Amino acid sequence: MLISVAASPTQYALQIIAQGLAIACLVDVLRRAQATRTEIATWFILSLIPQVWLAVTQFDAQHIRANSWLGIAAQNPATPGVSVVGEQRVLRAYAGFPHPNIAGIWFAMGIAAVFWLARNSHTRQHLLLAWIMAGALPIALIVTFSRTAFVAAALICTMVFVWALYQKTDKYLLRMVALTIVCGLVASIPVLPQFMGRLKIETALEERSLNERKTAWASLWPVASDALFAGHGLGSAASVMQRNHQGSQPPHAVPLIVMLESGLLGVVAMILTFWLAWHYGDMTDWALFVIMLLPAITDHFLWSLWSGQLLIGYCVIWSMRKRAED
Repeated sequence: MLISVAASPTQYALQIIAQGLAIACLVDVLRRAQATRTEIATWFILSLIPQVWLAVTQFDAQHIRANSWLGIAAQNPATPGVSVVGEQRVLRAYAGFPHPNIAGIWFAMGIAAVFWLARNSHTRQHLLLAWIMAGALPIALIVTFSRTAFVAAALICTMVFVWALYQKTDKYLLRMVALTIVCGLVASIPVLPQFMGRLKIETALEERSLNERKTAWASLWPVASDALFAGHGLGSAASVMQRNHQGSQPPHAVPLIVMLESGLLGVVAMILTFWLAWHYGDMTDWALFVIMLLPAITDHFLWSLWSGQLLIGYCVIWSMRKRAED
């Protein structure tokens, strides 16, 4: 990051580095405090309770009021550019996140944390929290209408179900997986037309977004080749794409943003990091890697937005605490 900034300084570089240092400090604080995975999972789930409430109430009201204290922008489904679904322009739930897709991935990761907490903690308070959120999180996930999050949640439920099926002592966990699936299916019934509509492209915004994803891989090379070694600078993806008439957003794939902002230097660092994480990881780390790979190749928020960077930081904390507990 420092080499990339030195080679291609931008006005956003300082903010990106500050956010990276903030996450690194959070990881280090929890490491020094010797926080257990049970504690981390518990607080992660607790942090999603207000987000679940926001998602459900936003969808019910079909309007989001601006709130500067919570960092929430106003969203009206009648306004062009707002994330909606269906011809009736049904507003997708943002919760407290910049986009419904981000909220959906956080909720999907919350479901994974719920399953882990239910499997590894036996205190009454933790189990009660796990059961409540196993029913609440899929409801909030449904109203985000995030296809990537749906796939991630289905993958999580499938992996946990298959794993628990072969563990004679984990029939209790199977009931929790069943509760999550049932609550998700029940929540989808009132919005079934909109839910099924997400399987096809119905709005101009969706069509534009899909076209940007398709063309990004083919059209990025001419733009990235102008600064091949160190890239155009951290945080510059959106402005570089706009200058080259490639849309007004960063490419919807983390590898493409890394190539654009930090060049071959960043790509090599990313590949090395992934290899090390996979080589020294355990089964839980591999599962996290597979789940996070979905938004990494279909969206940009894991690299470009604070909420995505913080989610990566959570995965790093989770992996590091496994080493400590072992």
